[in-house]
Amino acid sequence: MKKKMFCLGILFLFACDLSLNAQQTMSVIPPIVHDYATATKDFPVVDVHRECATIRYDSHDYKGVIRAINDLHKDIERVTGAKTNVSADAVSGKYEIIIGTLGKSKVIDALAASGKIKLRN
Repeated sequence: MKKKMFCLGILFLFACDLSLNAQQTMSVIPPIVHDYATATKDFPVVDVHRECATIRYDSHDYKGVIRAINDLHKDIERVTGAKTNVSADAVSGKYEIIIGTLGKSKVIDALAASGKIKLRN
């Protein structure tokens, strides 16, 4: 019995040591937000100043699409700590993430009609 308790104690201390080492090596993981010059086609969801791109959608789109947009909004906040704006209206901002379904989103339909989105059959 004493031998089992001793072995369990050693295993517990080993597990605690691994846990502490894992906490100390977090600096090895690269940062989520990078501070470097961007190329012309780079698109920051969240920039180094924690300013977020606005998520824009059409309120008449499918319920599943709107739910996915809300999930994306929550995920960005959980990962970066920054809150994105989610809007069904036209907004002005430096960057926008436009999400929608062809035929259900006026913005997506307008982008397709102007040739900015290439459609395939």
